Amino acid sequence: MPMFSKSDRDEDAEILDDESRALVKRLFGDLSKGSVAKQLAVGCVTGWCSGYLFIKVGKVASLAVGGSLLILQVAHHQGWVNVHWGNVDQSVKKVKSKFSRSKSTAEEILRKMEVFVRQNLFLSGGFAGGFLIGLAS
Repeated sequence: MPMFSKSDRDEDAEILDDESRALVKRLFGDLSKGSVAKQLAVGCVTGWCSGYLFIKVGKVASLAVGGSLLILQVAHHQGWVNVHWGNVDQSVKKVKSKFSRSKSTAEEILRKMEVFVRQNLFLSGGFAGGFLIGLAS
């Protein structure tokens, strides 16, 4: 028989959740008001993590895409798969039209990123440096 009831565990989890939220808010609340060293450190650590994960995920994704294209090409050459190029061409045209409509959205995102970088120069600089270090890791 368990020593704690389900409601006791839920209350403990809620307390722990509140404590962890308070800790995260205290550490990372508003970094733009923090010291330059703190901004650089947080930016560098998050950048390094992002760069490292980017490389690891990129390798797996390139292996998956390249392998699937190779298998598809072999299957097509052996006659196991027939590609209907007319359907492929129609799909490509649909995607092209969607991308041409989303150009203004991309410009808006770039403008917002520029404003963020200008307002958080040290954080952004630390992130960029950490990202490059993460790529080299």
